[in-house]
Amino acid sequence: MAHRAACAVSRAARTRSHTFIALIALGILNHTVLTGSRVTVSLFALSQGASPLVVGTLMSLYAFLPMLFSVSAGRLSDRIGVRRPMLLGSCGLVVGVALPCFGSGIAPLFASTSLLGVSFMLFQLATQNATGGFGPPSERAKNFSL
Repeated sequence: MAHRAACAVSRAARTRSHTFIALIALGILNHTVLTGSRVTVSLFALSQGASPLVVGTLMSLYAFLPMLFSVSAGRLSDRIGVRRPMLLGSCGLVVGVALPCFGSGIAPLFASTSLLGVSFMLFQLATQNATGGFGPPSERAKNFSL
């Protein structure tokens, strides 16, 4: 009986470890998309003849809407769990990166940067919520320091 309980604990630890590794891998991919899009959007806007004011506005949209909606998104993640906000954020990043391909000029970049910022914020908040929930509340600070 003790052996079976030890196996169950070991299996749970392996599952938690795999989940944590998957979170890290998905986080790296999403962050790469966000960072790469910042460089690409600014260079593309400059190549289209955008003024420095327009480029600065595009770059600020990555953070403006997330600033407005982050508290609400955090509450949503607490209420419905982390899976749906992570999925929505990751899918939003894919759509946001592809959006400029379906239009011409600078206009699609405004929608793209807004969507990318909000999508990454959703994913990041859900990831932080999941990381905090990996262990008991007494070990929450330790989980965030990994």
